Parts: sequence; structure tokens; C-alpha cells
Amino acid sequence: MTVLQHTSSSQFTASRNRYNDHAYPRNDPQPTVTISKGVVIGTATGVLNQPFVTGLANAYLGIPFARSPPTRFSPPVASDPCLVGTMKTEITYCRVVNLSVHAAPGTGTQVGDESEDCLYLNIFSSRNASPENLKAVLFWLYGGNLILGSISDARYNGSSLAMNEDVVVVAANYRTNLFGFSNSPEIPAGLRNSGFLDQRFALQWVQENIAAFGGDPSRVTIFDESAGGHSVKQLLANPLMPLPYHGAILQSQASNNIGDGVLSWNEVVADFGCDSASSSLDCLREVPATDLQAFITEENLQFPPDEDNITHTNNALPNIISGKFAQVPILIGTNRDEGRLYTGSIGVDNVDVLNRSSVVGWIQDYVMVNISTIIDELYLTYAEAILSDAFLLISQIQTDLLFNCPTKALSEALVSARQGAGQESHVWRYRYDAEFPNLEIFPRAGAYHSSEVPIVFGTYPGGNATNEQRQLSAELQAIWAGMGRNPSAGPGWTEVFDGEQEKDLAIIGAEANATGLCLTDRRENDAACEVFRPLLEELRKLY
Repeated sequence: MTVLQHTSSSQFTASRNRYNDHAYPRNDPQPTVTISKGVVIGTATGVLNQPFVTGLANAYLGIPFARSPPTRFSPPVASDPCLVGTMKTEITYCRVVNLSVHAAPGTGTQVGDESEDCLYLNIFSSRNASPENLKAVLFWLYGGNLILGSISDARYNGSSLAMNEDVVVVAANYRTNLFGFSNSPEIPAGLRNSGFLDQRFALQWVQENIAAFGGDPSRVTIFDESAGGHSVKQLLANPLMPLPYHGAILQSQASNNIGDGVLSWNEVVADFGCDSASSSLDCLREVPATDLQAFITEENLQFPPDEDNITHTNNALPNIISGKFAQVPILIGTNRDEGRLYTGSIGVDNVDVLNRSSVVGWIQDYVMVNISTIIDELYLTYAEAILSDAFLLISQIQTDLLFNCPTKALSEALVSARQGAGQESHVWRYRYDAEFPNLEIFPRAGAYHSSEVPIVFGTYPGGNATNEQRQLSAELQAIWAGMGRNPSAGPGWTEVFDGEQEKDLAIIGAEANATGLCLTDRRENDAACEVFRPLLEELRKLY
């Protein structure tokens, strides 16, 4: 493993005032912005969770980017004109379903207030951003397996990132589960994935309005996590034209939400007596949202996106391999211990699962994938320390199957397509290894799924943060913002498949360099992926 030296690169220079517990509104003059729909009055705010930071950022919260509430199950439409004054400061979750079966202990999955009136976005900018002084834009899409999520999650407060890196941060709500991906056959193909259409609508809103807030519409980079990464993968494979973004950062892009959406829709229709109505769609629009949620939760119904090949393609790799994807620079990566978040939720018992058939059963029950044909080879691939610990074994299988190996396949497909066309790859890959006591959600959580998010945003608990945590947050913010300012320049390490270079995987927060980066051979990280390849090729939705 090679420690990456970067003292000469401004992208890796730690910003000042990093010592990051609540945002502190100041009495400074309120920033005011005029857009075509009216006037938006923001606030000058301190940095969330960082009591020692004295700087300020502009915050504009709760701006409607589409008419809200939207018509249930329908695509977004333009918001009404004549916005005046401050917007909604308390942003609701779009309607979600119960997450208890997916939640790990201590992850705080209790959601806030929910409403179908949710199509809003938040904007955070550095204080000197203006139409005459445009800044790069980082556009955030949250995760949640396409079944929940909200920009009201405190982890997604963009004040630290905007202030420290002199950028504009935008975070937009989008609809999920039944409300975002109904699969109703009454809705025309191409219009059924209202959640993905919300994302695209928000991106277009940014193109039309962000300059008034000091953001540069020609320098928009999407960043995301989990289902947000899957969403960006779909934006890459099914691009809007002209492109409303110019770079992408995919954090732990997850496999697709597996299930039969049409079957789930039909079950909902039948349960609420809408199968005899002239329009089951109109009938379900009259059902209280809480009743729909209760039924979906009780029956554990899944609503994956409809494959319309406009907003969503189940297997994005053919589009990418053929070159039919958005040609933008991409930073893509995973966390070392992604699967531990999910293993922690199912309570693996060492005695029960240390035989191979039990391991196969656990994965079949909780991941819905049959690994019986590869289990013997897996036992030859994984280290004894993993094989002798049920928690680590189940976690590692989920990490590789659901995150690491699909990300390997996606990154290499992107590179192959570009190099086949005689282009530079402009694809960089990372693995996040950092662990911090104030972010540990249960014992041995490790670098679990989503653990990097508060480090990127700078929203980790500042009162008991370590110097290493502050420094690593500074490092990641500089890298992410650097991708926003100049995506083609990359994050500062070797592109994937760059000539004979083997060390092209950046390990972030590794023991060898806890506050920075090390480079390693990605083949060491991906050793199990050849074992998983037959399953990944068979289960297209994992891509």
C-alpha cells in the first residue's frame, strides 16, 4: 500500500475553521434572492454540530422546485408563481414506509413529520457567492433504498461544506416507495417513476435558477449515497439532454430495490377495493396516505422503479458498455464494511450460522439471493478471521454482493467504454475505511454503510470529535468540492485502468494514513468478485 502524498495540490489543503452541535442563526442581514417565481429570503447561519466554528454560510430552506403537494403518483409540474419571503424552514419527509425490518440498532431511523407536500429543496452557499461571483454547485441526492429519505435529515445540512469550500450546496427531496414508484399501468410508460422525475425536475430547476444564488449552472456535480447513487447511475445511463450536470460522485451506489412493483400495486388496488373502480388510479388517490402506508408496511410490499428505459434501466451496463451514457467525470466508491449496517439489524448468532448451509439461508432470507452454488468457493476466498466470525462473514458477503462487486463492474464498464472510444477514462475509485467513536451506531459497526456522509458534510458531532476526524472531514470536503470545481482534473490519484498502474484504488482513512489517503491495488479489494460474477450476471437488477 502506498501513502499518497498531496502537499502540492490545493484540492487536499485543509480549510480553516473546521472545528465542528447545532446551527447558530446570526443577526447578520438576511440574504435575499430574486428568481422568476418571486423573492427568497434566507438566513446567515453557523455550521451545524460545530460549536467552535465562527464563520457563516447563507441558507435558503424549503424552496419549492415543483408544485407541492404534487398530484399523487403523477410527475412533478412547475410550481405556482409569486413566492415571497422566507420559505418552509421545517422540511417534511415525503411519505415513507416503516423501516424497522431494515434498521440496525442505534441508526436513528425514526423519521420526522411526513407529508405529500414535500417537493422542496435547500440551498447553502458561501457568503460571497453572488450572480457576479459564481461558485461550483454540489447537488445532493439522499439514500434510503428508494423507500424513504428527506433533506430534513440533519446529516445533509450543507452549511459546513459550503462555507469551508466556497461552493453552493443544493439538496432536493424526491418521492419514494409507492408514492414515487407506483408501477400503475394507468400511468403512461415513462411517467411512472415520479421519484426519478422529481430528481430530474430539481436538476432542471437548478439550471434555471441557481445563478441567482451565486451558483454556476455550468459547473454542477451530483453527489449522493446508496439509493441516491443508484439514482445517479440511472441519470448516467439514461441521460437528460442537454445534461444538467457536469460531474458525478457515486457514494456506495446500491443495487436496485428488488421486487415486483406491478404485483405490489395490484395488491394495494385489491385491498382498498379499487379493482372494481373505473380508475384504480383515481380510487387510490382518494385513500388516506396513512392507510396506504400501514398496508404496505404490514404486507412488506416492494415498489422498485418501472423499467421504462427513459428514467430507469434495470441493467445499466449494456447502455454504458455501448457508450450510451452521460460522458462526465466520475468518482465512485464504497465503504469497507457496508454490510455491517444490515447484519446488525438481523441479529446474527455465531452458533447458528457458522455452518455453510446456515450462511446460505441467512443470505437467501435477508438479501433474497441464493449463494449455494458459490459458497464452497467463497470459503476458499475469504480469510479465516472472517470465516470464523458469523457477524463478519454475513457482513462481508453483503458488502461484496450488494456494493463492492457491482461498483467494480460499473467502474470498469465506464472505463472500458471510454477507452474503447479513445477517450481518457476520467473514472476514479475509492474505499472509505474510517471509524470514529462518536459515529459508532453499535459495537463493531466499522466503516458501515452511510458512515462517510457526516464526514463529507461536516455534520459529525463536533463537541467530542477527534483531530483526526476533523482533518479527514477537511480532506473529503476538499476532494468533493474539487470535483465540483473541475471534474476533469479528478481527485488527485490514478484513474481506474490507467496504463500499467495497478495502485488505482484510494483508501480513505486507512490505518496507514488515518487523516488522508493511501493507494492500493484494487485487485486485492475485489478478490471475491470473480466468485460472485455468475450471480451478478444472472441477477441483472444488482447492477
